Amino acid sequence: MIPAATKYRRPGEAASIQPLSSLFDQATHIALDVVALRLAGLLSVYNETARKAHANTE
Repeated sequence: MIPAATKYRRPGEAASIQPLSSLFDQATHIALDVVALRLAGLLSVYNETARKAHANTE
């Protein structure tokens, strides 16, 4: 459960001045970054190793 405002603005939901689901999108990105960081730590995957295996789309 990510407690952030969505475009549907349900009762009891946190207020936000951001449009539509921007706050939810940002909160989800941070939450999933934390999951990725935890997994990387548990699996001993570091930035340099991940960079070599990551697709370059830039």
